[in-house]
Amino acid sequence: MCLSALFCGQRNILTFLRRASSKIEFKRSKIELLQFLKFFVETASNKILPYAVELKSVLLTVFNVDNASDVRAAVFPVLSQV
Repeated sequence: MCLSALFCGQRNILTFLRRASSKIEFKRSKIELLQFLKFFVETASNKILPYAVELKSVLLTVFNVDNASDVRAAVFPVLSQV
């Protein structure tokens, strides 16, 4: 249930990160979401396998598009867990 709320549908955490990747005003929100994803991926590592490809794609998009170094730095711990 929790996984589908986070990763499925049109209004989910990955969609927000993808759309907000170029917006500076969401910088703090992106960092908080990435820290949450790091914790979530650590605790539910096997359960997120169906979403791993999309998660990795969104993380790479955020890293490539966002210019803030602290947002880019927050991508690495999550990416290493995936």
